[in-house]
Amino acid sequence: MRNWRGEVYGAQLFFRLSAIFLSSIFCPLLFGIWIDRTAGTAPLGTLCLTMGGVLVGTVAIYRNIAAMYQHIGGRKG
Repeated sequence: MRNWRGEVYGAQLFFRLSAIFLSSIFCPLLFGIWIDRTAGTAPLGTLCLTMGGVLVGTVAIYRNIAAMYQHIGGRKG
């Protein structure tokens, strides 16, 4: 008999991390492009918001992985 719970947790973690990664990159990118077009600050808004999104996304992904690790019985590290 196969352990399907591990596969469900793996798929759930994969989709959650994918959503965090894509939203933390593309939302600030699109908002930065919009700011650059309306305010005329050519690459500055896009660069700042995209880098901020990468930073926030990295922290969010780390926290999700750490929480899932604790949830499945790992020790806190």
